[in-house]
Amino acid sequence: MRFFLLLPILFISLESCSVDFYLKSSGELVSSIDQADSYIQLVEKKKQLTLTRYRIEDGKKIKTTYVQEEKKIAEKISDTVIVIKHYSNGNLLSTKKRAFIELPDSTFVVKEYYKDGELSFQGICKYYFPLIKQGESVQYYTNNKIRSKEVHDNNKLISNQNWLKNGERTIDNVYEYAEVLPSFNGSIANFYKYLSENMNYPTSARKNNIQGKVYVEFIVSKTGTVEGVQVLSGVNSELDEESVRVVESSTNLWTPGQVSYQAANVKMCIPISFKLTKK
Repeated sequence: MRFFLLLPILFISLESCSVDFYLKSSGELVSSIDQADSYIQLVEKKKQLTLTRYRIEDGKKIKTTYVQEEKKIAEKISDTVIVIKHYSNGNLLSTKKRAFIELPDSTFVVKEYYKDGELSFQGICKYYFPLIKQGESVQYYTNNKIRSKEVHDNNKLISNQNWLKNGERTIDNVYEYAEVLPSFNGSIANFYKYLSENMNYPTSARKNNIQGKVYVEFIVSKTGTVEGVQVLSGVNSELDEESVRVVESSTNLWTPGQVSYQAANVKMCIPISFKLTKK
């Protein structure tokens, strides 16, 4: 398996093998845990590939975000196609198909598709699972609108331009991972306390017993403002709008995240639960 040459540690058994990918907060692929801020473990067993992401602190791996444990499982459909299921805390978030063709320079042209067949991602990568990006790439929303245009070098983010689902531009040069995550009065628990104290359950949704979980994406800017708030997976218009409103109200209450010891724009994604209690 040629791609093992990229990585420092390879574990092999008769039934499975695993590979460690070490990444800096900028996304750059590095050779050892001492240089890394996050860690991806790839386990291959028969035709199944499993990715699990962790953060690294003091040489130890911990959960990758405040509230999520991420895992991606890919099934090999052919030599050039895999189907990927993305899980968070055991819940299936998405299913995508990824196609790849190896080029003479040992990089890959990669195209990823949503479940309905619409294009999700296209670009040049050093490897296709996980995506180790090299050069230019483009991500798309399910409505075919551009989500971001990015430039990477050895998976290190050089620059990106970003758009919301409605086509509006939002701030550029946003990181998905950071060695120091944005903080809300010291912990994510305090942010959820803020949400519970400031969230209003829509009257109509309460009357019609509408419940569920809304996944909200937003950016905590390097100045602590909240930007680009949008619903990635919603319940109905009322619960979705209330989720956006209450997250937007937290602007200027955050301490920015850091990349390479500098304040940075960092993307967040959180679930907000609406649950009615029985009287």
